[in-house]
Amino acid sequence: MDTSHTVDINTSLYQDDEFNVFLFTLFSLFICGLFGAAVIGALVAALLILFLFFLTAFGFFSIAIAIGIYKRSFNSGFTSLLMLVFGTGCSIIGCVGFLFIDLLFHLPANRTTTLLIGLTSGAIAGIMLGKISAKLIQLLFSNMVQKLKGIAR
Repeated sequence: MDTSHTVDINTSLYQDDEFNVFLFTLFSLFICGLFGAAVIGALVAALLILFLFFLTAFGFFSIAIAIGIYKRSFNSGFTSLLMLVFGTGCSIIGCVGFLFIDLLFHLPANRTTTLLIGLTSGAIAGIMLGKISAKLIQLLFSNMVQKLKGIAR
């Protein structure tokens, strides 16, 4: 039996002075809380965006119905709906597109001017696209009705 070295009491196998397990537990709870808050925040943001989308869509439909009732024409209501939807969508695309062009080519205009140019050009293109789409849909439906009348005979 070797008795040349001594055993330190502080190096015992059962003594645990370290705080690592408790800190790891607190850290994991903190990370879980952060993840939960991020998920809840993302859900709230998604619901808010969805609510704004439905509110805008309801406004578009109500305006189109009001125009259709005022002019006593389904075609004018449908045309106004297409013009509103395409005008708004193309305005957003125009703003993003002109900002991208500004980033690529470093135009000598400030951001406000760039956004206004994109908004205006997108709105004009969207209104024209809405009118053209309405005419094409009307021609398509009239052609389909004529073919269905020919089949029914």
